[in-house]
Amino acid sequence: MQLLQRIKSQIAQRLIDEAVKLQEVDRAGYVLPDGKVEQAFAAFVGERKTSLEELKRNMASSDYPFKYFMRKFEQRVKLQDYLEQVVLADSLDPADRQQRYGNWLTNARTLAKVVYYDKEIESLVQSA
Repeated sequence: MQLLQRIKSQIAQRLIDEAVKLQEVDRAGYVLPDGKVEQAFAAFVGERKTSLEELKRNMASSDYPFKYFMRKFEQRVKLQDYLEQVVLADSLDPADRQQRYGNWLTNARTLAKVVYYDKEIESLVQSA
């Protein structure tokens, strides 16, 4: 039972961290450069040696909506671009980049507005 609680807690924390990061990027007013999502998506499809049509078919056969996938994909691209262009800009040293990212994430967590709609999830996160 403790293992299940830990797994639930880790999943909840990851989902919250993802939302906190995206909330911070939006709060900062960051806008992706034109064409950035399309460029990243073309690279994504190319790396998998597939076509857009085949990707859509595979998702449909798994009951995974393509529109949802694209929304999440765009969020990931926006977050990664923000981190590279703003948070980690002009830093090549791995230790410095890690420190900058850690400071940014701590600040983002401090500023974030997290609302729990499920008391069980809230208690899992609070106990982690």
